[in-house]
Amino acid sequence: MNLTAFHGSKFRDDEFENCDLREAIFEGVELANVKFRNCDLRLARFPNCAFERVDFRGSLLAGVQIDPMNLRGTCINAAQLLNLAGTVGLIVKEADVD
Repeated sequence: MNLTAFHGSKFRDDEFENCDLREAIFEGVELANVKFRNCDLRLARFPNCAFERVDFRGSLLAGVQIDPMNLRGTCINAAQLLNLAGTVGLIVKEADVD
């Protein structure tokens, strides 16, 4: 399902598992109590979305585009933090690198 467009869709109490959603577009989508388990969401875009209890644990998030405000209350695992750091404006560098 990579390159799929979900414009204006509503997902409530749904679970995506082992899905290839690379470069998918979730424009204007409402996500409530949705789990993305072991999905490939690299370069997926979530413009103008409404998030409520979204769980991305176990999914690939490199290059994903999400409004930082939508990340509030979103569940991720520690390995995904670096993928989302740029989304919230963080610059990650080692201590000895300028």
